[in-house]
Amino acid sequence: MRMHFLRRISCAALIIAILLSFAPPALAFGSWETDLQLSPEGMELIKRHEGFRSAAYRHDTGWYIGYGTACGKDDYPDGITEAEALLLERADAFGAELNAFLREHDIGLTQYQFDALMSFTYTLGTSWLGGNSRLRRALLAGEGEWSDLDMINNIGVWCHIEGKIVGALARRRVQEACLFLFGDYSGEMAESYTYLMLDGAGGSIDTDVVFYLRGDVYGELPGAEREGMHFSGWRTAAGHTLSPEDIADEPLSVTAVWADAAPWENPYTDVPEGAWYYDYIKELSRSGVVNGYPDGTFRPAEAVTWGAALKLIMLAAGYDEQEPQEGGHWASGYQYAALYDGLLEGLNEGELNDVISRLSIAVIAARALGLAVPMAESPFADIDDRYVTALYKAGIVEGSFDAEGSRFFKPEDGITRAEISAIILRIQSAEIVPTTITYAGQTVHVLDSVPVNSYDKADFYRDERGRVYYSGIRGARYGMDISSYQPNTDWERAAADGIDFVMLRVGYRGYGQGGTMNLDKSFHDNIRGALAAGLDVGVYFFSQAVNVREAVEEAEFLLREIRDYEITWPVVYDWEYIGVQPARTDNVSTATLCDAANTFCAMVAEAGYTPMIYFNAHVGYTKYDLSKIMQYDFWLAEYRTAPEFYYDFQLWQYTSSGSVDGVEGKVDMDISFVDYSIK
Repeated sequence: MRMHFLRRISCAALIIAILLSFAPPALAFGSWETDLQLSPEGMELIKRHEGFRSAAYRHDTGWYIGYGTACGKDDYPDGITEAEALLLERADAFGAELNAFLREHDIGLTQYQFDALMSFTYTLGTSWLGGNSRLRRALLAGEGEWSDLDMINNIGVWCHIEGKIVGALARRRVQEACLFLFGDYSGEMAESYTYLMLDGAGGSIDTDVVFYLRGDVYGELPGAEREGMHFSGWRTAAGHTLSPEDIADEPLSVTAVWADAAPWENPYTDVPEGAWYYDYIKELSRSGVVNGYPDGTFRPAEAVTWGAALKLIMLAAGYDEQEPQEGGHWASGYQYAALYDGLLEGLNEGELNDVISRLSIAVIAARALGLAVPMAESPFADIDDRYVTALYKAGIVEGSFDAEGSRFFKPEDGITRAEISAIILRIQSAEIVPTTITYAGQTVHVLDSVPVNSYDKADFYRDERGRVYYSGIRGARYGMDISSYQPNTDWERAAADGIDFVMLRVGYRGYGQGGTMNLDKSFHDNIRGALAAGLDVGVYFFSQAVNVREAVEEAEFLLREIRDYEITWPVVYDWEYIGVQPARTDNVSTATLCDAANTFCAMVAEAGYTPMIYFNAHVGYTKYDLSKIMQYDFWLAEYRTAPEFYYDFQLWQYTSSGSVDGVEGKVDMDISFVDYSIK
């Protein structure tokens, strides 16, 4: 409680300090007197939010150019170098409608309030001026009828694209609300607010996003309704049920929890009310997780098999349903997935129809949940196993006591259907914060100091050509990476096909024992062609360095080759694990690899470029220690529609089989979440 109180005091102090630093005039609606126009500060705000794009680009369902001005796909075949006139033309049209609304209803605004509404309208259009929107009602009611937090929500709720909440748009809306309330053009005060994203899970809700003062308690939480169901609260992805006393800290997604409003009709003749396992079996039966036998029994004392245990534990831990292997046991899909993810490593695995031991249950459950395995004294008298201790500390297993009061786990015994029902419901209800990551059978500890992946997977989408786009950031840029494997590229055609930037291979070191240095034979032709076509260019060197000295050689080689060209995108250290035998890099240690990457990047930064480090998930998880190289931006290779990698990254290579007009064969495709051309 003391920590939460201090956080609230700290947040309040921050707000007061920021308010005093801005010291805007007192907010008061007066009578309308004269039309307002977008101020230079307001125009800079819109420009900052929109970002500049010289070529037409596709976003959502339309095409845009410059500072987010709508256009046709072919309106500007040669691109543009200046877009302020287009911005002002669009702003003037919106401003005329906004002024007409203010005049009609005799509403007077300050300049910063007008600028806030202009930035808001620039992306949304003027539809909110009509109808019965919350913001319109607030303006008509006057300032005395709403609080600051009301206005944050009145503006913040307009943060959707195609019905989905977009984090970047939510942040922009809060910045606009803070400008309206406090005259804050900097956007600093927006950091004092956060929000809940609500999924009604089939029920009806008044709104799917609610904003809160960061560091304060949530207080009264929104409700939900669903016919024939009882609303039981909001649950996080980690299984925590949100409380009014919880602290609003970061954006959080929660899902409505529903229970059958009708009394449960117990279908089991052998599950009596009052039995210790009654509530566990009741809740799991309601949700369809467990069921009984055709004769109307549940058989709570019956032992659980390997197949049943794998399915129940993995589904409770968040795995998807697994189809059986062809011609295999009904649970063979779960067995295959468990083997691949390392859940069964070191266990004396039985046949899927054999009885599973309590120890095997504990090991599989702890690994599936990514629980820490603490070096702590075991609470059990008959076993000292870190996985069992981790489950005990998470409140998932309890054990039993003997007459002297000693706690026993009975690791080699089987587990009953009643007992595993308790474990599964506790897993579903537990607030589990993963402290390990399992990737391709290897388990690594989470690096607490490394920022985590904050991109919303729901904001990624793939078009009919297979290209992936991200709606969560309006300024996302789209590109490809090219080497001599794509000869004779027609750069003008590629630039016209939605390509904003290109990453070019400068050279490479061979993975044989000689480790010879080589120039990419197409590099100079590629960079001249890409620059002539108006593309932003970044570069990379394919490294097989086995020590810091070789990383220095590679950096010197690359910097010498690029010195005569304009490089606006990152200069990348691309060390890759070859995976063939023998390769000179097979035994490079993590410490050496991190030292080599840091040395290369430091030389790049010293030369005036933006350094970056490339890796795939395997190298990122198991070869690098990302906490030792996190001062540099990351370029991730992970081939899927939405990235699953745990940690943050700035550039994403999402396929090696893309297609671009003017490029022969397949090509690597990339999304940049940072516009590196803006310094």
